[in-house]
Amino acid sequence: MKLSDIILTEGHDYDKYKHVALDITKELTVGYGDYNPMVSMGHYVEDGPNAGKGYGSVEFKVEEALPDDTFRQVVAFLKTRKYNVTSEANYYDDDGDRYYYPKIQFEFSQSDVK
Repeated sequence: MKLSDIILTEGHDYDKYKHVALDITKELTVGYGDYNPMVSMGHYVEDGPNAGKGYGSVEFKVEEALPDDTFRQVVAFLKTRKYNVTSEANYYDDDGDRYYYPKIQFEFSQSDVK
């Protein structure tokens, strides 16, 4: 098996959840547009250890931490959609090499998301 076959998995639909991510971005923009939310989503390969699961993140492109109550509201919003929040980082940092924005990472069962 060639390395390119492993990296570029044939038949993997990289845009499978793009429409869902765009819908969530639109919903979050209505209430939290000042924080410039950006949602990305994907899924694990079907023959791997996380088969049947997807993953995603909400990143707020602002150079500050969000107010705690706002951040908690977004976490709660994701949980109402049956997303399992795996990581929360409500801070902004510029280390001179890259920017770190407030971010929430989550996983979900592919059967729960269409």
